[in-house]
Amino acid sequence: MENKEKTVRKIANKVRKKYDLKFPADFDNVFKEKGIEITEKSLKRNEDGYSELKKDKLKIVINSDIEYMPRKRFTIAHELGHIFIGWHDDVTICQTDNEYSMHNMLDIQEKEANVFASELLMPTDWVKEKIERYMQQGIDILVNILCELAQTSVMAAFYALENAFSSGNVMIVYMGEATFGKKFVAEKTMEICLRETDFAESCEALSTVRKQYKIGTYQIEYFEFCKCPDKEKFQKRYHENHGNLLPTLMEFSGNNLLSLMHCIKSVLQYVSDKYILCLYKGQTLHLRILSEGVDTIVPYDISMERLEDFCIQNAYYYVSMVIEKNYQIMIVKERVYQDPEYWNRTGTDSKILLNIILKEIYPGEEFKKKRMSISGIIGAANNRRNIESPQQMYDLLYKKMNRPELFEFTGHADYKKFLSVKAYELFQKRMQP
Repeated sequence: MENKEKTVRKIANKVRKKYDLKFPADFDNVFKEKGIEITEKSLKRNEDGYSELKKDKLKIVINSDIEYMPRKRFTIAHELGHIFIGWHDDVTICQTDNEYSMHNMLDIQEKEANVFASELLMPTDWVKEKIERYMQQGIDILVNILCELAQTSVMAAFYALENAFSSGNVMIVYMGEATFGKKFVAEKTMEICLRETDFAESCEALSTVRKQYKIGTYQIEYFEFCKCPDKEKFQKRYHENHGNLLPTLMEFSGNNLLSLMHCIKSVLQYVSDKYILCLYKGQTLHLRILSEGVDTIVPYDISMERLEDFCIQNAYYYVSMVIEKNYQIMIVKERVYQDPEYWNRTGTDSKILLNIILKEIYPGEEFKKKRMSISGIIGAANNRRNIESPQQMYDLLYKKMNRPELFEFTGHADYKKFLSVKAYELFQKRMQP
């Protein structure tokens, strides 16, 4: 189901099209055709305006004390939002949304009216076109062009850019000498803020580009982050690397592993193996990301030394790597082999499990072909010497099975159960005199 923000933006664009609004938008035709009475009068200090949404009489009142025309235009567009958004009703009072305040302080209808106003004055497609055309000249040039063409405020332009930017673009805007910056993040799911590190420091550590601009009284810090890897391409390389995460990450980050930390949570969900990734600065844990379904409870405040001991005690695989900017990353792969008793207490053997899995995936002759192929891989692996534990046998089988033609098989929910049982059986046969 489409979220309400997208619905509100669609409503705003329908209004633009219906009333043929140009740049900067002139609302006179909207007032005439909708029969909207618009007046100005002195209101409370913290009120920009209000609208009356009675069916027989639509009315917008603007605070006459507002002298800054871009703010007045945004207030009018905001009140039109209350009128055109079908689920808004009654009298809506628009209190001053201090351009520097957090928008989550507003109620839902006020947020929706702000979204409507932004889209009405600066449509997303139009803003994207301006980004493509002017972005290389600098954020300051781009913002000034948006403000001039749409007759909007600088802060309104920042909100429009936040919506129109592709993922990986971040701005922190400071007003005057303020130490508190307003954050504009193009993709809200980015893992940017590191523990015990402020947002700006985190952006500086994880981004690939940092630039600074000045627009009037505003100071802007602009950051670019690398794109999140494509899921299918990442999965393909991961299998080609025999389930080794580190070299795959290094390939997709251009040997700059820190640059992927903002999207590492998404990346870990691309693969079926379970990982714990911890990012340290000194002995301080700044970021801990767990794959979905990780069974192990790892304390958030665990030190790097304790994590190493933990991995050794639990026979988990881990790699520790020093990366730039004094950070160090540890990648822990959860132990995948389990004693068959953990998986199945009924005594089901690997042949039964294999047939059950293959019949669910492959019909007819394909079933026989896949079973022969898998049996051949297992036979070849079983000929290897120096296998000293079921875990080692499991690891060998796991690597051998990682091939494109078996992706459906290795992705089955019971695949690892089958592999554990088979590894145990093969190792037990080796132990027999």
